[in-house]
Amino acid sequence: MVRVDLGIQVIEIPTPDVISHDNVSMKVDAVLYFNVINPERAIIQVQHYLPATNMLAQTTLRAVLGQHELDEMLSEQKKLSTDYRALLIAKPRPGGSR
Repeated sequence: MVRVDLGIQVIEIPTPDVISHDNVSMKVDAVLYFNVINPERAIIQVQHYLPATNMLAQTTLRAVLGQHELDEMLSEQKKLSTDYRALLIAKPRPGGSR
């Protein structure tokens, strides 16, 4: 038997190096809030769902920020957060987490 926390979990995303669309290199801080909605999938279909979720979040963060220029990132943080969330929700999620 494996216990799976179904409550909202918080993961601090390690500061990734991100290159913006206008080739500016930067470090970004991020925090991911998620919850497992299908514990069976979390354990059976994904070897380690917590690290997999963390890696998915890092990859998606780099992809979203890499599409925008630095000025846009600084002025439209709410839009970037919305874009990031939409991409995470659209991707197949380890363990059925969201």
